[in-house]
Amino acid sequence: MQVRRLFVAGRVRGTVLQAQRVEIAATGKILGDVHTESLVIADGAIFEGRCSMDTKGAKPDVVKPDAAKPDAAKPDAAKPDLAGSGVEKLVQGPKRI
Repeated sequence: MQVRRLFVAGRVRGTVLQAQRVEIAATGKILGDVHTESLVIADGAIFEGRCSMDTKGAKPDVVKPDAAKPDAAKPDAAKPDLAGSGVEKLVQGPKRI
């Protein structure tokens, strides 16, 4: 299904493509993959599938390790110093490769 905006209060089975916004209400259920710029899932809603979020026309960034950079060999080099900040641990998400 290719739509601009989708509001689901019932059941949708299949792939949703190139949607600007997908919203699943508390009574809604999507069984399939969703490719959208914005996804809203209410408490009680069901989403079984994969979600790919990307702005329209944008290409995902690809991060490649660069052995030539001296900091690439040090895993803690990119982490900020949190001493005295009250933050115990910085959690970083996965990098795309």
